[in-house]
Amino acid sequence: MKTTRSRMMAVGMGVALLFTACGSLLRPEPAERLFFALEIKDGDRVVARPHLLGKEGKLLSLRLVEPSRPDLPRLSLELVPERQGDGYRVQLKLALPEHDGVRQGELLVGHGEERPLLLTDPVRPLSVRLLLMRVASPEFEAWMRLAQPTLATS
Repeated sequence: MKTTRSRMMAVGMGVALLFTACGSLLRPEPAERLFFALEIKDGDRVVARPHLLGKEGKLLSLRLVEPSRPDLPRLSLELVPERQGDGYRVQLKLALPEHDGVRQGELLVGHGEERPLLLTDPVRPLSVRLLLMRVASPEFEAWMRLAQPTLATS
């Protein structure tokens, strides 16, 4: 009787351990937090240089407006970064009021890599330079240290 009870307890504990192990294997990894540094140009004119934080697989949007005209965006931007191998496929949509419609494009970019994207326009080109970094990385920490303004010492 004791042997049967011991076996049943051992089997029960084994099944519980198996479910615990399988549950942790099936749990999806949390979405990677990402940093984007962009330069958006209309021809030779720099329109904006936004820095954004987002997550892979999540829509990230930015809307710049003039305080005097909040109903008319100066720039609308959407990014959707998706993990692809060691890097990311970033889908991008950009709208400027002086250009008709929305310009779209996508690019493959690795961690710590800066890539250009030309968005075609029959009149004048729109271009985007995009730098992508994982927030939890030494490269991002180094970039943040370099980007901080230095205080003048006297």
